Amino acid sequence: GGGGMIGGGGERGSSGRNLPSTEGLRRAFQYALGSTVVCDSLDEARRVAFGRDATSSSSSSASASASASASAAEKGKRLKVVTKDGTMVSRSGLMTGGAATGEAARAARWDETALSRLAEEVQTHRDSLERLPTVWAIEEEERRLSSEARDASEELARIQAEDSAAAERENRLTVEQATVKNLVDSYAPSLAAAAAAVAALDARIQELTRQTDVSTDVVFAAFSARVGVSSIREWEEIERKFQKEVGEKRIHLTAAMTRAAAQLALEKEGLKTLRRALETARQKGRDAAAERAVAEKAARKEEAAEKAAEERVKKALDEIAKAKLEIQKMETEIERERNAEGEAMAAYGKMKRAVLAAHGEVKLRLAQMRDVIVESRGVRGGG
Repeated sequence: GGGGMIGGGGERGSSGRNLPSTEGLRRAFQYALGSTVVCDSLDEARRVAFGRDATSSSSSSASASASASASAAEKGKRLKVVTKDGTMVSRSGLMTGGAATGEAARAARWDETALSRLAEEVQTHRDSLERLPTVWAIEEEERRLSSEARDASEELARIQAEDSAAAERENRLTVEQATVKNLVDSYAPSLAAAAAAVAALDARIQELTRQTDVSTDVVFAAFSARVGVSSIREWEEIERKFQKEVGEKRIHLTAAMTRAAAQLALEKEGLKTLRRALETARQKGRDAAAERAVAEKAARKEEAAEKAAEERVKKALDEIAKAKLEIQKMETEIERERNAEGEAMAAYGKMKRAVLAAHGEVKLRLAQMRDVIVESRGVRGGG
């Protein structure tokens, strides 16, 4: 009946039941879902959530959702967009829930901030991998550590061997020490008896020394009184000091004599050196005298040659003076000839001028004679 219809009129289906109209469906979905919009894909959900045009989707099932989103947007409500896989997208950009299948759907759930963070982590891990040593370096380090371990093992074995040898030496020394201690203990009574005997001998020696001193004083009493000493031992002490002083003085005198002898030998050697130097100087003097004689002879030759050269120079100077006189005479002759030539040239010029004047006068007279002849001929012709 009419109670099965939502929102008024409807359409009748093939089964004879009345179906709700499109407006009724829209109101039913809006009542049931409120501001929630269900989309087929995540891209479509993003477009709807962020206010983009959702009508470009080709999915027919999203038409009602697009209409609801448009209606909600017109009323200023915040949409709650959910995809079919359960991912919910809010206008703040937060995406939650969902069960993505496949790499593309899984990658679509990450925003750019997470991708940047992951890219930085990947780069960090790559840098860490690049900083890791190479296989060759690891093998080289392994060989070095193996060599060091082998050397350490050998050193440990050597130290253990030395430790064993030291322990053996310590045991041997302990045994020897015990043996020596036993020997010392066995010789202790003998040593005590020997020490007592030595002490008795010392006492006996001191007593004998005292008795000897008394006897010596009695024997040498007169001598001691004569030399002014109380006992012969005092005189012996004085004599011992005197002999010591004499010995020290003898040593000093011997050292002084040795130094004097060395100095004398040095002076003699210096004298020999001076004598050799004097002989060398004398020989050089004799050689110098011979060289001086040769030099004087050469000097005399040089003087003779110099005198001859001076004579030649003097002769050359005389010849030069004579040549100068001849040159002066020649210059005088040349000057006189030049003067004569000048006078001749002057006379020649004068004669030339006279000849030219005479020639001009002759020409003038010839012209006059020609004129006279012409005139005379003219007179004859007229007559």
